[in-house]
Amino acid sequence: MTTNVRMPQSVNAYWNAESSYGTPAGDALNHTGSLDTFDPRQFDRQYTPISSVGQSTSAHILSGPIKVTCPIKLGLHGSAWRNFMARAIGISSIASTDIGQKLTTGVDSLSIVADEKVGSNYQATLVSGVAFNGMDLEADLTTGSLATLNCDALAFWSEEGPAGAATLAAARNFSAGGFIRTNYGSIASGAVPTTSPATGQDITVKYGSEGGDLSTTLTKGLKIDGPANSYVEVGEKYMTFWTTNAPATAVDSNGIIDLTATNSAIIGDGTTGGAAGGLAKVINDASGWACEDTGSSANTISSQNLKKGIYDVSGDGDVSSAPYYIYAVDTLTDVPYLKSLKLSVLNNLNSIPQSKTVNGSQFLQHANVFRGASEVTLELKTTSKDETFYDALQSDLTIPLMQIEITEGGTAYKIALTNGKLMSRLAPYTAGTETPEDLVIRFTGEGSLHDYSAYAISTGWTI
Repeated sequence: MTTNVRMPQSVNAYWNAESSYGTPAGDALNHTGSLDTFDPRQFDRQYTPISSVGQSTSAHILSGPIKVTCPIKLGLHGSAWRNFMARAIGISSIASTDIGQKLTTGVDSLSIVADEKVGSNYQATLVSGVAFNGMDLEADLTTGSLATLNCDALAFWSEEGPAGAATLAAARNFSAGGFIRTNYGSIASGAVPTTSPATGQDITVKYGSEGGDLSTTLTKGLKIDGPANSYVEVGEKYMTFWTTNAPATAVDSNGIIDLTATNSAIIGDGTTGGAAGGLAKVINDASGWACEDTGSSANTISSQNLKKGIYDVSGDGDVSSAPYYIYAVDTLTDVPYLKSLKLSVLNNLNSIPQSKTVNGSQFLQHANVFRGASEVTLELKTTSKDETFYDALQSDLTIPLMQIEITEGGTAYKIALTNGKLMSRLAPYTAGTETPEDLVIRFTGEGSLHDYSAYAISTGWTI
């Protein structure tokens, strides 16, 4: 019987968030859920062959920076996929709660601990500074297969625990030696999620418009006028209000409105008491702020259907004289006959190679990383039904809002995508088969103030 061959069945992987890039937190570990593909030891040392006259081959091979990556593909199962995706977008702290509210300029990293039993011994690996260069959320709706999150992750360093450890606790003790030193031997590990993971059938994709027509200009939503130097950020779950770059405490103690809460879950008419007055009334009741709905039926429109972005609403507090319109879609339509989807967030991380001294010195390719311009793209494969998207592409129309809803573990999690442009459409006719429709859509966010494009993507769950 062979007992010393490595098998994926023997591997478990856990994660926790880092407060400082490349420095393991050393606190409670979270289970990764349904892990599909994983490599915690992917090293690429940047060797350079040096040739020389009079030599038949390269006379020298010089060692350069060490490039560490940590590719991860996992199912939409448990909390890991939501945490990973939120960190790929960027963590925003709102009311002491972390959320993937918008694209950020910073890089959120985590540590991963992997352990396995090899023969009668245990071995563990610690990867620090795992940062998401890109991420693809993929699902096939034609089968019952697992919906997955495929992560292109850079890493600071990968460290092995003591060799031939007799216990798992001993294998997880990285403090005795090595480059990064943290003892995870006595740290609690999160349990495997007990709920079923999400499949393609648990995902819906909708596009927003007014009256179901992409060619119709939006007219409904909110008219907001605030104090001087005021602006509003609209996300999938929260609206945040600012005056002179400080929270607008007149709106709320911390300038935050939960768009899913009872009295703000609909746009509202701005006057009626209770929930019917809706979000408009909550804003209108704030000192120095004025707000009205922009359509007679606006009190029936979900406040989550506002176009996400950053809006300058500076004025004199009189909505009638200088309002700024924050439009909403009143109709969300299912993308018909959806076969598969792929949502991509590409962060274009740039690495900074440098010698780093922690416990000893290493020259690392990812000594630090910084974020480039992110790209948010949605690819859809459907059966062609009508000319909706063809007309949108031909007429250079914008899809104001798209929503991806994922039901996992009995809870619905939403992703909002704002201002989509159809980059391409294919719908070839082939004899004897259905006519497919392949769409590629890229998103940019909305607004009138700095970096409104950060809201090209916004999530609706807290972590």
